[in-house]
Amino acid sequence: MAVLEMEPLIGDLTEIGAPIRWLDITIAVILILSSIIGVAGNMVSLIFFTTEQVRNQNRRFFKCIYQTINIVDLLICLTLFPVIGAFLQDPGYPEFKENIPVMFGNHEFCTVWGLLWEILPSFSVYLVGVLSISRLVLLVCKNTKLVPSIVCVFMATYFFLTLSIKLSLLLTHDAMDYEPMMRYCFLVSHNDENFTKNEITTLALMITQLALPIIPVSISFLITMAILMQDGRKKKTSRKQNHQRRAAITVVLVTLLYIIFNIPVLINFLFYLNKLITNTEQGQKGHFTDIYSTPFLFYYAWPLVYVVSVAINSAVNPCIYFWRMKKYRTFIVGVVGDSYHLHMPRLSNLRAQLSGEIVSLRGEANRLGSPVEIFKVNETESRL
Repeated sequence: MAVLEMEPLIGDLTEIGAPIRWLDITIAVILILSSIIGVAGNMVSLIFFTTEQVRNQNRRFFKCIYQTINIVDLLICLTLFPVIGAFLQDPGYPEFKENIPVMFGNHEFCTVWGLLWEILPSFSVYLVGVLSISRLVLLVCKNTKLVPSIVCVFMATYFFLTLSIKLSLLLTHDAMDYEPMMRYCFLVSHNDENFTKNEITTLALMITQLALPIIPVSISFLITMAILMQDGRKKKTSRKQNHQRRAAITVVLVTLLYIIFNIPVLINFLFYLNKLITNTEQGQKGHFTDIYSTPFLFYYAWPLVYVVSVAINSAVNPCIYFWRMKKYRTFIVGVVGDSYHLHMPRLSNLRAQLSGEIVSLRGEANRLGSPVEIFKVNETESRL
């Protein structure tokens, strides 16, 4: 495949230097752990929310949202392995083109992966926004009835709208190519004249869909926190109010994680967009090495905020469910317990069989009166 050909726009790499190899390995290890924890945790969470029986209309509404969040987080964690391979592999500085990861070296795979990572983070942001604002509505208007079918329609509409936008961007750009310095695939323009214009358009849409929603979500978070603190001062509360408060705190924690992991995304996008616009107004190309002038920023600013932070957020969400949801903990304990009891009869039968053999051996050893034989029997029993 054609690797990203924008060296004139990148600048002089000798001024930047080589990638930091120990940091490559560290990022790869973080992504491996995020993938393992995220895939296992989100699969279990998806099974839990799918099989959970709920009668309350509002609970069905939030169940639908949590199921969709699990699916998105699961897909994010499943698609990390190409980036892990890219960070584990020596990038081949300064001739980056010579060491292209096998999977990202396939143009079709690179295009599909790039489109997924254009869609999934944006969709995840939308879901967190819906979750946070919906819980705030229930706190303010306690008798509100949320309709589960509406949220499904909204999510499907948003997904296809996002897909249409990303496909249109793919048509306006030259290709979805692998960038060996960033270690993942994204939309690029090989044409020097169209590069800045397409970059500004792409960044504006990404900020709108991915980074900018942090503002209303943060406002919703702060209002929810204020309401919860005010309700916490009340001495007497009903069981229903306690349940709603606990559910609201869970949403607050999920939202807080989103804010923490997406603030760097917003800062990076706005910083890069500002530099592009400033350079355009001044009639300059704006080399990438001028915008990100240190090895850490040049090689790792985008992977850290665009891949690593998203991966960690997706992996940590099931941990929040386990901590905050009693039914979820009971479900996990039940699954582990069923697995334990499934294997216990075999172990018990084996233990009983060995115990019987030891009794027989002890009787034989006592009959013979051999200290050596008695010692062997005692040693075998202690190991059992």
